[in-house]
Amino acid sequence: MNTEKKKQIIVFGWRTASSVLLLADYFLFSTGNPSLTYSFFGGWFIIPLAGAAIISISYWRLVYRKKENRRLFTSHLIIIVAVSIALFWMSGYARQHAIATLEADAKAFVDDPATSKVEASKETRTLMADIGKQPHTMRLDAFIPTFRRIDYLLTVQTNKRFTLILVKKWNGIPEISLVSQEP
Repeated sequence: MNTEKKKQIIVFGWRTASSVLLLADYFLFSTGNPSLTYSFFGGWFIIPLAGAAIISISYWRLVYRKKENRRLFTSHLIIIVAVSIALFWMSGYARQHAIATLEADAKAFVDDPATSKVEASKETRTLMADIGKQPHTMRLDAFIPTFRRIDYLLTVQTNKRFTLILVKKWNGIPEISLVSQEP
């Protein structure tokens, strides 16, 4: 294999791998799982999408300007489309995984607010301990995947309602607040 062919394969490899990784990161972000988009880019989802587009467009320009191996560029596009379809197909499972993870953190706090490893104020922990002593129901109210947030509606036997809000921060530590819902 000559050096020109090796260069083309290296260019194909890093551009395709970079685009796939950026799409995978967007997939993780949009389903509520840990991602670089959430951790480092503050939720600016357009950054990985724009990055993948810029990489593909610059590759297209390189291939068609220099009249290089267009088969590799076509392979690049096929791989990007195939990965996008696969990620779309898996998104329901990834979303359920994110919900289950957040749900486990919320239930651990409800079961034992005093020793749960979440960030919560003393007042929130005390209020949750008081609610936990009474018969209550806990119902999923909202799941916002891009903010890694889940809300539960807690109804106590005396018909008092509270909203438990869990937000998983960029470093993976859940932050919980409990808000009273006065009728």
